[in-house]
Amino acid sequence: MAEAPEKTPATPRQSQLAMLGGIVLVAGLLRIWAAEGDLWIDEVWSLYNVALALTTATAADWAPLFFHTNTHPLNTLYMAVLGLDATVFAYRLPSIISGIGMVVLAAAIGWRRSPREGLIAAALIALSYPMVHYSAEARGYAPMLLAALAAYTLLETWLENPSPGRAAGFVLVCLLGFAFHQSFLAVEAGLGLWAAAVLFRRLGAVVPTLARLVLLFGLQAVAVTAYGVVALGNLVFGGRVMLPVTDSVGVMAKVAFGIDPAFPVSPAPVLVLALLLAGAIWAARRRGDLTWIFFGFVVLAFPLGYVLFGGGTITTPRYFLPSAVFALIAAARGLSLLMEGNRWTRALVVAALVLFSAGNGLLLEKFFAAGRGHYTDALRHITDATKGEARIAGYQQFTVGMTVNHYAQAQGLAAKVRFVAAAEDTENPAEWFIDGHLFTDPDKDVQAPPGWFIEGSFGKRKPANRIIRHGRTAYRLEAVYPHWGLSGDTWLVYRLSPAAKP
Repeated sequence: MAEAPEKTPATPRQSQLAMLGGIVLVAGLLRIWAAEGDLWIDEVWSLYNVALALTTATAADWAPLFFHTNTHPLNTLYMAVLGLDATVFAYRLPSIISGIGMVVLAAAIGWRRSPREGLIAAALIALSYPMVHYSAEARGYAPMLLAALAAYTLLETWLENPSPGRAAGFVLVCLLGFAFHQSFLAVEAGLGLWAAAVLFRRLGAVVPTLARLVLLFGLQAVAVTAYGVVALGNLVFGGRVMLPVTDSVGVMAKVAFGIDPAFPVSPAPVLVLALLLAGAIWAARRRGDLTWIFFGFVVLAFPLGYVLFGGGTITTPRYFLPSAVFALIAAARGLSLLMEGNRWTRALVVAALVLFSAGNGLLLEKFFAAGRGHYTDALRHITDATKGEARIAGYQQFTVGMTVNHYAQAQGLAAKVRFVAAAEDTENPAEWFIDGHLFTDPDKDVQAPPGWFIEGSFGKRKPANRIIRHGRTAYRLEAVYPHWGLSGDTWLVYRLSPAAKP
């Protein structure tokens, strides 16, 4: 009987590539899962802008839409190409692909130093909650982050071995990154500082250094300046759910590393993270690696500068996504260096990776459970419980009204649902009332009920059993359709109390 041939043991490189393949597979599955559910208001708003553009006669009429802060130009153009009747998955597909590409590029960035660093970087990007979240919605953030990682890679290889092809690729990727979202400018600035330091060290003179910087950054500077000049008087700011800059930086720092922003409330975790990242960046400096300039600016100086000099600026956590993605890359570098130490430092790295995975797993569990909102279910509930036309009002006339109208049309309920404007609602109160966006407008005569409190998107709120409007119309809480996380909306659905009808 012939003996079975012995299996050839896998080489370390084959094992490493198999591990990377597993990480990429997990990343893809998480992002596909996260892409399920309804479009939320910002995605619906993009479709609304597309619909406006498609009904205008000339380019001069629809061009201003690209100076609206809710419009991410290339993403909106993609949605326009798909049209207004595409599936949710189709709208979100570029972000899903970009999110998977981010994991691969993170691995490539780390692998240039060691396979271990590449695997750690890939795992951090694959599992980090905000990287999953924004890699699964129809916005420009994930493609912008992919462009940021690609720009970093191209500049690093160009600095090692300049070539016209790498320079052209770098310029193109930077232009695309800015066209997906303007927060790419923080990355561009960090890349410029890093390139200037490397070139000046190598050339030892200002003029040759500036000449090469113009080659790498001149076209982007012209494009950004031209956009800024045009946008200066035309930019329209959309959306009102904004936070103080300290809160925005803190929330993004926590969720990127798997810390629930609702606990602990103390800023101590953010300060500890900042110190640990500063240590990883300083270790690169001690080794003579000038990438510390880039990471120091994007990960630490940019958000810290916003906090110190932003004054009363209000912003949103997602504007600090560039800082978060490179904070994860810097963390991977620091963890990889610690793995070169003794068994205690290696055990510390393993513990840190376990805590990171567990923390982000808990955040992702909450996100997958509640999602970005359940607007279709809310409208189905209302129409199933209403005889004839369902008249709906809401605290936020624009956002709730736009979402109601979108899903009424998308679900074939347009004949059964009508969102009631404030003037009509005052004269003839609607049967249904939706509290959305988790805050009220103090300038309106619609008042929040007693006992109301808000802890933000990540916390819990205590809805009252009744809402009194205009001192005479009572509503009772009938259903809650929650959301959890960095984007979305919780809808509290109220119905007119029979005893309070005028």
